[in-house]
Parts: sequence; C-alpha cells; structure tokens
Amino acid sequence: MIKTLSNIGYVQQPLYPNRKEPYLDSFYFNPSSVNQRMSACSWANVEWSFQKYQNGGGYFVRCTTTNIIAPTIRLNLPMKSLILLDIDIRGQGGRAYKVANTEDNSIFDIREDQMLQAILRYGIKPGGDIGGEWVWAMNHNQTKCFLTDSKEYDEALKWNKQKI
Repeated sequence: MIKTLSNIGYVQQPLYPNRKEPYLDSFYFNPSSVNQRMSACSWANVEWSFQKYQNGGGYFVRCTTTNIIAPTIRLNLPMKSLILLDIDIRGQGGRAYKVANTEDNSIFDIREDQMLQAILRYGIKPGGDIGGEWVWAMNHNQTKCFLTDSKEYDEALKWNKQKI
C-alpha cells in the first residue's frame, strides 16, 4: 500500500572529492518516522579522508564522524528538474536509476518501475532530462520517488482520500 506524504525529509553526504557532478548523495525519509530519520542521519554522518600509497598516489576513504546532522524537512512539492546520471545494476536483475534534482542539488535513486513509465510517457531529453513531475511517498515501509501520473501514485491518491 502506498501512502502519500505532505512533507519529506532528507540529509546529504559531503561531496566526494573526485566527483565530476556538483550534486550530493541524498537520503530521503518520512519525517514522521523516527527510525528513518535516525538511519538517514547515520548514513550522512561521514567525511572523506585521503589514504596515501607508499609509492605515491592514493584514494579517498569514507569515515564516520561525530558531527550532528540536521536534516532538511520541506513540503513534498512535485520535482520537475530531474536529470538521469547513471544506472545501477542491483542483485536479482533489478536496476536503480541515479538521478539528480537540480532544485536541491541531490542525487537519489528512482526505481525501475517508475523510470520505465516516465520513459514511455516523456522519453529522456538530451542531457538526461527526465520529463514528468515526481513526489515522495511511502511504499510499505520504504520512502520511494513516484511519478505523479503513474498508475501506482494515482491509486495511492484515491486510497488516501477514502481514508480521510
């Protein structure tokens, strides 16, 4: 069952030093869920440390910090400026589409079912621009990004109106 959200929370990890894009990896969560908020803040509480090789060069390592992370809570207004950056192949053949929201500088995943509906309706424009409007909702206990005119989100709106 999908539950619509009026507000959405998110936290962002510090920028990885060698990243080409200026966007920040982001963890979106239901602000009314204490567990999701704690998981998000724990995930974002990192810094990057450069580890040198003895013969020169090196690499960056993700390190946990003791900083206090303050999440951002905002209205769950439709997002319109999403850009496809990459496709992440997951276990059991699933795919997560890495997208950037240019409005808040965030990177997050869109699941394959929603991306396929967007591709069929709007296509993907040059530069990776994804059409449609997107919002966050709860899919059972997960926060998920939905296309506002997807069949699942339409059903959620109808179900949520019946509950009021």
